[in-house]
Amino acid sequence: MTDVTELDVPAEGGELGGIHTGVETNPSGTLAVVLLSGAAIAVAARSGAVALVCVIGLLQVLFAAAWVYGTSLQGRKGALVIGVGAAAASDAVVSVFPHSQLGDLVAVFGLAVPAMFVHQLMRGAARVRVIESLSGVATLVVCSVAVASLIQLRHEFPAPIGGRIVSAVAVIAVAAIAVAAFTDMVVAFPRFDEDVPRGLVAILAAAVVGAALGQLMLTPGNGFAGGRGAFAGAGLGAIVALLAVAAAFVEQSTPLPPSPSRRLRPVMVGLMPLLLVAPVGFLICLSLRS
Repeated sequence: MTDVTELDVPAEGGELGGIHTGVETNPSGTLAVVLLSGAAIAVAARSGAVALVCVIGLLQVLFAAAWVYGTSLQGRKGALVIGVGAAAASDAVVSVFPHSQLGDLVAVFGLAVPAMFVHQLMRGAARVRVIESLSGVATLVVCSVAVASLIQLRHEFPAPIGGRIVSAVAVIAVAAIAVAAFTDMVVAFPRFDEDVPRGLVAILAAAVVGAALGQLMLTPGNGFAGGRGAFAGAGLGAIVALLAVAAAFVEQSTPLPPSPSRRLRPVMVGLMPLLLVAPVGFLICLSLRS
């Protein structure tokens, strides 16, 4: 199912610099990406550390391609190199230094900043829309590095508890996004913005589902007794639903790329909240474990 809404466009044909200015959404495609990605993380986390790293690496590459081409980002080749490089570096850091929590990821961000400025300088005559390109690459780096938190989260608990907790985080996030999406289809109220069909009721529904799954998946034998599992699930569900709202705003506000690249936009919108919620799940689980 694809919904298309047209915005105000120039008189000549509805395109601006070769980029379509309408808004196109694909809720079913986005939900399919969320379900498949979350299921892959959940299964890989229980299978082993190597499997989890491989799945997360694949998702990082997919998001990099979807973000660069789905938003028609300027300086695409350099952006892909920086995004994939940051993803590989973050995965390596949390795998090689499993006892440093997330502190070593600061080095990845630190090296990415000068790389982003060098990237803009190397664009030469094609150096247009510099601020847009720079901010787009920065967002790509943040999302690519953030999801590596799930690898580190698995290291923070003894086996096999670590795998079960990462799997629970993935399941809670997917369920919360799905419930919020279906709730918004029924009643998007009160809306955060008139142009984006996302409402507060969906956030509350995601928190309730997250609490139920957290109590079910985190409490038995995983160190989240005394209601900690439900509280962790509620917080995770609410935050990932808010991140899904942010992804919807991105989808609504970025121009449509040429036709082949449009197929990547559901991947971009579906993966963005899953990647960004990873450090939130890391912090919640570590702060609430007994």
